Amino acid sequence: MGLDVTTETEIIGQTRTTETVSSLGLVLNFAAVVIMAVALAGLGLGNGLAAACSAAVAVIAFTASLACFALDR
Repeated sequence: MGLDVTTETEIIGQTRTTETVSSLGLVLNFAAVVIMAVALAGLGLGNGLAAACSAAVAVIAFTASLACFALDR
């Protein structure tokens, strides 16, 4: 039976990485909401191509935020 010994710098590094990934996920989630609002506004104005592009970017941002939250877990 071996003991798992981690130094303080390893623990601090893991905490910073975890906080960075979770913060990035939160920012991407907010960005996805804002971009989706832009897409819906573009759809309402009759600009279908811009709305479709904005919606695609929103889906990518939301998927990336989910990936960040999954990595954080």
